[in-house]
Amino acid sequence: MNEQMHSILFTILGRAVDLGQVLTASFVLLFSISLYWFLTRKILPRFIGRGWLKVAPEPSVIRTLLLFFLFVTLLAMLCVMDLDFILFETDTRQVQLYTILEALAIIQFARIADWGMSKIVLYNYEKSRQDETLTGAHQHISTDLKKLDNRSVHYIVYLFALILVLQTFDIDYTLFKFNYIPITISSILVAILIVMVAQVFAWILTQLLYNYYRRQNVNVGSRFAVNQLLKYTIYVIAIFVAIESLGIKMTVVWGGLAALLVGVGLGLQQTFTDLLSGILLLFERTIEVGHVVEIDGMVGTVRRIGLRTSIVETR
Repeated sequence: MNEQMHSILFTILGRAVDLGQVLTASFVLLFSISLYWFLTRKILPRFIGRGWLKVAPEPSVIRTLLLFFLFVTLLAMLCVMDLDFILFETDTRQVQLYTILEALAIIQFARIADWGMSKIVLYNYEKSRQDETLTGAHQHISTDLKKLDNRSVHYIVYLFALILVLQTFDIDYTLFKFNYIPITISSILVAILIVMVAQVFAWILTQLLYNYYRRQNVNVGSRFAVNQLLKYTIYVIAIFVAIESLGIKMTVVWGGLAALLVGVGLGLQQTFTDLLSGILLLFERTIEVGHVVEIDGMVGTVRRIGLRTSIVETR
């Protein structure tokens, strides 16, 4: 029996394939087809209309799922039959069939994850506000946050997929060196990814605080001020972590910033004054979002308060 399982059935480009490999590959193919059918025909229909899956997935999503299963199945079958062919090669690297299929599978998975995470973000956002009608300044702010963080989810998914593809193809080139530290493509992408994740984390935190605000009847202006301060704190921490991920020591950064501030401090005095004023407005809340103010004879409603600038909508 053991000899029969190892009997050679055919060869492909000089690589022998035996009976055991063919049977295992057939099992992988059958399992993949069964899993895809069970997922699309049995599992998904049960969740349609419940939770974040309000309607049936679009045909494009089903096609993407099919492609993902196809590429993963081909990867598994090639691995079982040991048929990882070299498509082309240069003096420094090789591009194999397995690598191409792996990259294609990553891309399809990223598209599925992007669709699913976007649906979940929108569902949680709408669910947290289904008991309250938003108008005026609050509606304006909330709509902006929803659009911004939905885009952030897209960027995070595809940045992560791009990093995986770079590592798969082994094309993580060094772009330049900073103080003898090599800065690669993936290190820059990871730094950007950290900032984007911080943005989504800040959004999630504000959503968690939303129910507390509603129970305590916290006014819109106070909500905005607290949320802004939390976001700025998270962003500053994320930037430091991103710099560390590049391999740059913070002592070098602090030294460079000190020299920069000494050099351009006089020219940025007004900028620092504006930043300080913005921080004081957020902390002391003498003016809040939704307040009506008069500036140089013009009357308007405060829509947003930033560190350097604020937005006032005139009547």
